[in-house]
Amino acid sequence: MIDDKIKAAMAEATRLTQAGRFAEATALIQGVLGAGAAEHWGATASASAQDAIEGDFELVDDSSARGTDGAVPQSFDAIPSEPGVRPGVSRGTFTDALGRRDYRLYRPRRLAERPALLVMLHGCGQDPEAFAQLTRMDDLAEDLGFVVLYPAQSAAANASGCWSWYSAENQDRGAGEPGILAAMTRHLRDAHRLDPRHVYVAGFSAGAAMAVTLAVTYPDLFAAVCAHSGLPYGVAGDLITALSLMAQGPTGGGVELPDLRPPPIIVFHGDGDPTVSPANAEALIQQFLPGLAAKEGVAVGRLDAVRRKGQTDNGLNYLQIQYKISGGDPLAELWLAQGAGHGWLGGRVSSPFAEPRGPDASREMLRFFWSVPCLAGASDER
Repeated sequence: MIDDKIKAAMAEATRLTQAGRFAEATALIQGVLGAGAAEHWGATASASAQDAIEGDFELVDDSSARGTDGAVPQSFDAIPSEPGVRPGVSRGTFTDALGRRDYRLYRPRRLAERPALLVMLHGCGQDPEAFAQLTRMDDLAEDLGFVVLYPAQSAAANASGCWSWYSAENQDRGAGEPGILAAMTRHLRDAHRLDPRHVYVAGFSAGAAMAVTLAVTYPDLFAAVCAHSGLPYGVAGDLITALSLMAQGPTGGGVELPDLRPPPIIVFHGDGDPTVSPANAEALIQQFLPGLAAKEGVAVGRLDAVRRKGQTDNGLNYLQIQYKISGGDPLAELWLAQGAGHGWLGGRVSSPFAEPRGPDASREMLRFFWSVPCLAGASDER
């Protein structure tokens, strides 16, 4: 529990943030939880509230910047895009009864035979364009023939540009931001005739927390989830609690998942992260393991934890732990990078929120996604 003085300071920081007085809110939070949390939650929304309309296309060729590390399965039996559907970047706005959000979509020149859809949720202080540049996901989509959807948080919904994972109204199926994002995913999946058995979601920081929320509340829509520098599901109900969890991780017992059929999960975190405590990474894995084991018909204690230590070419040490049934594919995977801060592992060196020393989270994430079983079917229920 945080004391009354800290609660009062957090309440005032919340009021300042909602009023758009970011500098004052940042200074206040710095004095309470340290500069790391302030940098995360006090970041102003970037220029993501652009005039995005259906039919705004551009072709992107950044092959010279593509990464070469990591073992990602190569696409095969690729088919051209459908007649009348232009490849490259498109931008649009999705609206339904729950609300509206802009998005950026990348469709490669050639699709895989069973094309997947990957939903990428940016963190605070980012927008879809910045997130695409950071993760190089468009380049991998071009190589492997899948489509990438980058939803954009609106400044009207969150003045700091964060996905509001910590609000109770955004933690249930068919409501709030999860409802909007799930409906957007289904709409674009169907509009582009993508394989409903191969839909995945990933995010960074606040986006990772929202990706976890989507995976928990829509396990019939998403075949797997990646959380980079994120937090467990349902551990906060307001911004004050969220800031405390970011600083120190969950305390006490964890929150049980509302559905015992969670999808497989891969988690990345720097163990030197000053913004989101790495204690959240282990708590997130432990939150998912009982349900993952139950889906396989075994007790969680029967899962093997296979540990592997490694070092990137840039000298960064890391620990990889795979949780699986003996002889089977991983059901969950945890990557902890020694000394890494609050940045996407293997991210583009010129991008904010990058930890370019690796390992390559983008490629390892796809390797994991491609290895897990696809969904047997996809429900269209909200």
